[in-house]
Amino acid sequence: PLRRQRQMCIRDRPINGCPFRDVYMSSKNQIQDNQCRQQYESAIDWLSNNPSGTVVISGLNREYHDGSKLYSLEPGEPERESHEQAARVLDEGLIRTISKLKSTGHSVVLVQTAPIFESFRPDRCSIEQLTSGRCSLQTTRAEMDEYQRIERSAIQQIAGETGSGIWDPRAFFCNDETCSTEKDGVPIYRDSSHITAHASGLLGASLATAIEAVPSAKPGN
Repeated sequence: PLRRQRQMCIRDRPINGCPFRDVYMSSKNQIQDNQCRQQYESAIDWLSNNPSGTVVISGLNREYHDGSKLYSLEPGEPERESHEQAARVLDEGLIRTISKLKSTGHSVVLVQTAPIFESFRPDRCSIEQLTSGRCSLQTTRAEMDEYQRIERSAIQQIAGETGSGIWDPRAFFCNDETCSTEKDGVPIYRDSSHITAHASGLLGASLATAIEAVPSAKPGN
């Protein structure tokens, strides 16, 4: 029985790197692509058969920059596409997901993209850098905004088109001039794209306010 329970836990463990969008992926790892689709459908099915609430959708949105995967709105291997074409498929996949959720009574909050520091590797910092608080990385706000312009613009537009709520934590990570992996001398990133537990705690109240501000959806909306 213990072995069977362990196998169930492994099988039910979430697959990483799967966008919560109604799309089909194609890459060198077709097994993971199929698992991502199954995970998406299982999540939609579970939400559709449970009481309505507020669904918060967030992600790294690296799909807008990563050319190693192809996306389509229907099953079957898609043809090679430009970043612009991939973005349109990803956008439509998110719109379709929101439509499914709202049709079963859920409201939706989209989380706007937080900064990503691709070259930030705290595991490579020296002990002296860690203890002196110099294990951090900064970039200009203008550079970060330009790097994430496509996905941030898409999320903003989709929220407006679908009547979804939106929560943007960017002001926490960036001031008018710079974005940083630390705040008030305390690390808020544990790697290039994952924030610390400390940062999560500081952001909790702001996210709760965004969720509470979204009116409840009704089936058929």
